[in-house]
Amino acid sequence: MPDFKLGALTPCWPNAVGEVELQAPYKIYPNPVAKHLQIEWNLNGDSSGVVQLVDLTGNILLDIAFNPGYQIKSIDLSALNSGIYILRFISNRQSIGYEKIIKR
Repeated sequence: MPDFKLGALTPCWPNAVGEVELQAPYKIYPNPVAKHLQIEWNLNGDSSGVVQLVDLTGNILLDIAFNPGYQIKSIDLSALNSGIYILRFISNRQSIGYEKIIKR
C-alpha cells in the first residue's frame, strides 16, 4: 500500500449526535392512522402552505391549505385503503418535509 506521507489517519466520526435535535415545524398524529389524522403546523409571518397527501405512485389525493400562524386540522382518511401514503409539506413553493403515513 503506498504511503503518501499524509500523517496519522483519524476517523471523522460525529461525536455530538445525541446533542443535535432536529424538529420539524409540523406534527402529525396518530401514525398509523385508522380514521382521522391530525396535522399541526405553525407558519411564520405571511407564509401560506399546502399539505399534499400522495400515494406511492405519485398521485396527489388531497391538497390541504394552511394559512399563516398556528393551525390544527383533522383530516378524515377513513375512505382510503390500508397502505402507505406520503404527506408532503410545501411552504412558499418549497417542499420542507415528507412524512410517511400508514393507514390501517
